[in-house]
Amino acid sequence: MGCDIHGWVEIKKDYLDWWYGVIQIDWLVGRNYTMFACLANVRNYDNVKPISEPKGIPEDVSDEAKEDIEGWGPDGHSHSWLTWKEIKEYDWDSNKYYEHRVIEFTKDGIKKVKPKWKSMKEAISSDWQLLFDLMERLAKDYGDENVRLVFWFDN
Repeated sequence: MGCDIHGWVEIKKDYLDWWYGVIQIDWLVGRNYTMFACLANVRNYDNVKPISEPKGIPEDVSDEAKEDIEGWGPDGHSHSWLTWKEIKEYDWDSNKYYEHRVIEFTKDGIKKVKPKWKSMKEAISSDWQLLFDLMERLAKDYGDENVRLVFWFDN
């Protein structure tokens, strides 16, 4: 059975003590097990160094994310959150993962391809890049510590 990610990008204004859910990520990003491993050590088949182990649901989670989390009930797992600062400061160039592709289809048939190490930067698909671009833009207005991704997974 496959695993998908769900969650919210939240922002917090400096002068307020609560978070707002501003972007629901469910339909924005797709299944990318290498990214899941990077964010929270979930489906870590490639021996990725994660940014963090799952931290649970933040105590001050936004109402939008809280309602969504409650809707998933026990089907949601590995709840966590990362600030834009944590995502930005991760060493995307040096941290590597092992790509397991072993065959390649060509005009002349099938040839074996050796698995290889790739940088985590190469694992960022266009949908994930869009999410990170949006978070970076929000961080310009609200600050790196006031933009976070609250997320969880299903099976």
